[in-house]
Amino acid sequence: MVFMNKKEINKIVNNNIIILGNDVNSFLTSYAFKQKFPEKNITHLIVSDNKNVILNDNVFLDDEFMQKFDLQIHSESSLYSIQGFYDDDDEGSISDLKSYNITKKDLIRILKDKSKDLGVIFSEGVIKDITQTQDQPDDGSVNSKQHSNLFNDFSYTRIKFDNYGFADKPEIKDYHAGFFIDCMGKKSFFFDDDYFDKTKHFANTVQEQHNFKHQDDFMRNNELVVGVSKNINELENGTMFYAKPDYVLYESVCDDKVFYRLYYYEHHQDRHNISKLLKDEYGCDKTYFLDNINSIRKKVITKNVFGLGETISHIEPIVIDDSIITQKLLLYLVELFKHNHINIYKRRQWSLLVNKILEEVLHATSLHYALTTRCDSKYWEDMMNISFKADINKLTKSMTKINLSKILEYNKLI
Repeated sequence: MVFMNKKEINKIVNNNIIILGNDVNSFLTSYAFKQKFPEKNITHLIVSDNKNVILNDNVFLDDEFMQKFDLQIHSESSLYSIQGFYDDDDEGSISDLKSYNITKKDLIRILKDKSKDLGVIFSEGVIKDITQTQDQPDDGSVNSKQHSNLFNDFSYTRIKFDNYGFADKPEIKDYHAGFFIDCMGKKSFFFDDDYFDKTKHFANTVQEQHNFKHQDDFMRNNELVVGVSKNINELENGTMFYAKPDYVLYESVCDDKVFYRLYYYEHHQDRHNISKLLKDEYGCDKTYFLDNINSIRKKVITKNVFGLGETISHIEPIVIDDSIITQKLLLYLVELFKHNHINIYKRRQWSLLVNKILEEVLHATSLHYALTTRCDSKYWEDMMNISFKADINKLTKSMTKINLSKILEYNKLI
């Protein structure tokens, strides 16, 4: 147990933030926080044994995010389009999301270099231990009340981090912080109790239990297969989401490569046929499968840890991808960290805002299936007979950047 006086704990709360993760959301977070708060100590721990999978396709960047954090990317961009969801002759709609002609791995490299120049400290390795500090009991005194406002009981204060195998001079180092931002993905040291084994001091890579609320009543696709092919047909750079007879396909063209994500419902297809389809029709020699768990984290804050990116949600990127959600949230989150302390009320308000945004994205995505008139396959016939919980009244133009008039048109509400 670690005990600190008020002055010491105050310094940690105000000046030290640790960001964990290895995907684009974590690097967007590091860059944004250091750009906004050059005086704060921002540390980015790239946790090598986390389970987050980086799907390397084109990047979406939000204009407001780029302006606020002075992010300049020298790359051509194109508008994102969605096609075929409402009927098989649907020519689709154009979103105002900008798809940049660089991959997510390229953006990670760019953001890491920019963040280093700003002063972010990076280290790669594994977490060996997490220390919590016990809050003082509120005995009614002024000192105890001030102390109690800094942390919830048993908040995290220290990470013991081992960079062996990732640095020229390996060491086990303690990193202290008042707040942590978790971008580690589906499995989290902080949000999933079964992930970190404190007796053996390593991540538990066997357990697959997630503290998520599954959204089966909004989207049925539960399988995702990913592949890459050469751009032999000289397709134009850009990103599209196609609704096909038996699946939906996310296609991202970046110069000489085409990145594919294929979402489907396992009762309509088996993995062998899907792999063969991606190889024969789309030229993907290698494919790998992931569980497509459409879900939202039950809590987006735990103690003094804020979740971002795939740590808090997994929603098919029909209308918006997780990196754009992260950029939108960062516009607000950095404002929260301007204050000396983030009290319980502010944290609750933050949770409400995050859940409102995620719920809106979920409803907008689900409506693409709920409003379909397609009946050209068993896949779409089943979609027409599902009682989706999607609600058009849950949408606003400001957040999801979706073409609402298109949805309204097919719903015959205008």
